[in-house]
Amino acid sequence: STPNPNPSIWLQQRLAGKGQYIVSVGDGTYENGLSQSAGEQAWGSEWSDVLPLHFVENEAGDTIYEFDNPTGPSSAVLNDSRISDFTATFDEGSRLSMSVQGGGLSGTTALGDDHPTSLGDGPLDFVSEAVRDNLWKPIGFGVFMQFLLLGCMAGALLGGSQGLARSIFGQMVPETRSAEFFGFFGFFGRVAAIIGPLLYGTLTVMYDSRVGIASICVLIVIGSVMMKWVDVDDGRRAAMEEDARNRGISLD
Repeated sequence: STPNPNPSIWLQQRLAGKGQYIVSVGDGTYENGLSQSAGEQAWGSEWSDVLPLHFVENEAGDTIYEFDNPTGPSSAVLNDSRISDFTATFDEGSRLSMSVQGGGLSGTTALGDDHPTSLGDGPLDFVSEAVRDNLWKPIGFGVFMQFLLLGCMAGALLGGSQGLARSIFGQMVPETRSAEFFGFFGFFGRVAAIIGPLLYGTLTVMYDSRVGIASICVLIVIGSVMMKWVDVDDGRRAAMEEDARNRGISLD
């Protein structure tokens, strides 16, 4: 077969067949960096012989460990027993994850309790667990298919709702005062663009991203319920009466 054009990946595949592995850091982990907390720095020090790390100086002038750039040369080779020991370090308090590709341990994964995708500690994690166990797992949908399906649904529903909202609003706006009404429409759209991210960000920092998403869902539900009291026909009639009054036309 044709070798992988990425030298690091190609080397991983070759060594995995011999029971040895190359440790590399994912792009996301590299961008987030190794935490400066004492616990994570101690973990890095303990596994500095196998992790792709180097020393840097932080703003306080202290020397700390940091991950190597994933595009650089690979750092270390591990055997199966060493990988098993390394996997055991991803436990309570860890915000990192790992996976093994190729070799006898291919498919081995480890997820720290504080990893963003870890379930169990958040106030709404029971919802994600229920959906995973009762929907995604029975139909065999992995993360990719979940995001693909949810993305299509969000695009179809949310995109259409924006166009429908403007269409309904336009039917209830007097032509003679359309600039005024659509000015308010645009203003409240800008306000929503501030309140939404602010609400999401605040609750995400206070709790987690699931609570932040739930807060946006609550706003959508409230808006949907309020539509029950919107009388479009009465709005059209009021708009026609306002146009007639402004134009000096009698509707009688």
